[in-house]
Amino acid sequence: MIKMYLIRKTRALLRHHKKACILGVSVCLLLSYWYWYGEGEVAQTGRPDWVEGRRELYRQVWREVLHREGNYTVQGCTLPRLDPWGLEVKQFVSSIPQVTCSSKQPSLLYTSYDKLLFNTSALNTTQYTRSSLTCGYRYIQLVDDDTYHFLPEQQMSGDQVQLSPDYNGVWARCYLKTWAWMDWLLPEIALSFIGVQIYHNILIYVPQLPAEPRLSSQYSVNILVIDALSQLNFKRSFPRTWKVMRSLNGILFEGHSRVGQNSYPNVMAMLSGETGGVWPEDMPNRTEMYYIDEERQPLLSYVFRNHGYITMQMEDVQNMGDFNRKGVVGFKNPPADIYYRAAFWAIVKANFALLRNRLIGSSDCFACLQEKMQHKFEIPAIHDFIETYKDVPTFAFVHLTEYLHNDLNMAKYYDQDMANMISSLQSSSALKNTFFMLMGDHGFQRSDPPFIFTKQGKTEINMPAFYLLPPKDFSMKHPEKHKNLVENSKVTTTHFDINQMMRDILSMAVDKPVSQIFKEFEGHGKSLFENLSSRTCEEAEIPEEYCSCMDGVTSMDTEDDVLLRLGQALLSDVNSYLQGYKLCEKLTLSKLKDASLKKSNSKSLLTFQIHVQQRQAIFEAQVICTANSGDSCNISLTRLDWYSVTSQCVPHSLSRLSPLCICQD
Repeated sequence: MIKMYLIRKTRALLRHHKKACILGVSVCLLLSYWYWYGEGEVAQTGRPDWVEGRRELYRQVWREVLHREGNYTVQGCTLPRLDPWGLEVKQFVSSIPQVTCSSKQPSLLYTSYDKLLFNTSALNTTQYTRSSLTCGYRYIQLVDDDTYHFLPEQQMSGDQVQLSPDYNGVWARCYLKTWAWMDWLLPEIALSFIGVQIYHNILIYVPQLPAEPRLSSQYSVNILVIDALSQLNFKRSFPRTWKVMRSLNGILFEGHSRVGQNSYPNVMAMLSGETGGVWPEDMPNRTEMYYIDEERQPLLSYVFRNHGYITMQMEDVQNMGDFNRKGVVGFKNPPADIYYRAAFWAIVKANFALLRNRLIGSSDCFACLQEKMQHKFEIPAIHDFIETYKDVPTFAFVHLTEYLHNDLNMAKYYDQDMANMISSLQSSSALKNTFFMLMGDHGFQRSDPPFIFTKQGKTEINMPAFYLLPPKDFSMKHPEKHKNLVENSKVTTTHFDINQMMRDILSMAVDKPVSQIFKEFEGHGKSLFENLSSRTCEEAEIPEEYCSCMDGVTSMDTEDDVLLRLGQALLSDVNSYLQGYKLCEKLTLSKLKDASLKKSNSKSLLTFQIHVQQRQAIFEAQVICTANSGDSCNISLTRLDWYSVTSQCVPHSLSRLSPLCICQD
């Protein structure tokens, strides 16, 4: 009743005070745009010099502790064996977050394959008739990697529209015919508020592109990355999917490891064969847009496309994608035939960033897109792509970040739909000639809940999920390669090894040696089609700080004066670094926790947590010293707790200070 009263009053005001209302709304929209999308300058800062820290490490007592000149013989890798529901983590992993989308609009429009359809079932739940509604859509055009345009609106003449192969997303809406004249006066956000526009959303679809039929030697490659999904969290959160994958003779790689801290280096290792160098946003002298396809060696999607494959790339959180930051990094040329940047960038920005709702964690990620959870749009599109192109060779890379990036247990919402998708694709033979990979880039890294402060949580960070479903006939056509896949699932593997395997897949498809296809490419690791045997982290090219092998690890006393002095020295270096900016509080030591020393054949890794008194912030310090390298040790400090709420005084131009800075009151 209140809503109807407000709508009637609003309509009356509009009839009598149109100019004033339009002016007021316009001012609000401009202010909102400035608030949401105002940009700062490019960061031009460095890192702490660790003067005091290195002085401490130079002391004889640390030389004796680290034994930098020593030689420790380690053969192979003893992998950790952990219970997914172990007592240490059970309290953090058992719940299922409750999600209620804030939008209550009826789902009047939806896409299936390359069609936009009217949902008569949803209409029946409303007070409206089909004849009382006008529905339309606008294609979303990618102008460049940071810019999209909504093309002119087209009306639906019936209940079904064949969508253009030139795009992959539409802004779709339905509104009351009676009040159509208001569409010329008010923005859509206002039309929705007063009840004239009863449905609007951005919908993705799979365009039908011309393609050559598959040859018998051409296997497809479809990669689905769930952000921050560890191997153990896959077992916890995907029981139905796990069951389906096992029934199809899928292979779970039990010793899979990350090779970098966050998504970028791990995805780059998999898609290009190298970790991508310094993240462009952290380059102190960068002044221009950094284009991945011009600065780095080509991603596999470019290479596969050049050899006749239909390619697809989809990432959902486009304000912090693997390869995209507005004005900082992106692609000069689209990395795939079907590139969903425009649609998902519009999802983030359009409608004053209100399409996504139900915040997950403290910032950036959302569970819902209007009235539905986001995976209800994404998984059908993945299904439609694989089904549409099941008779042609394809290469697809999908990275879904929204759910698990900030909440350890949100991955559970993917499971039923994922299991249904894989079962459906298997039934239709769409996976018959496909290497299907379900995996993580790394494990969960957020500190709320304090899961990552447990020993198991720290291990899970380093061991992302990797489940491979080979083509149905692969074991018969290539028995030795399949045998090696199975055996390699029990030893240490990396994203580098996946990259080498995919190079081999393309080599088989075009009957050319890998060395010829990838001439002058940087490459690391060994193909999973080869027998890897048991490898140390060093042999597998896993940096020591990400190594989960259990060999050579000892605990250290966090009350020891030597360790306390080192912790205080590192904080002193941070304070010296931040002092000139006059933004941040001076950090003082509260306590140290979880200290350990790991020795391998050529390196020593010291790891411990530094808890400070200011805002109960937590850092993880890592000191890596290489044998026979004199007194040089590499020092790094990583913020573990949520720092967005403690660094709000830091301007965008100094954004790299944020993890270190606790703003002054």
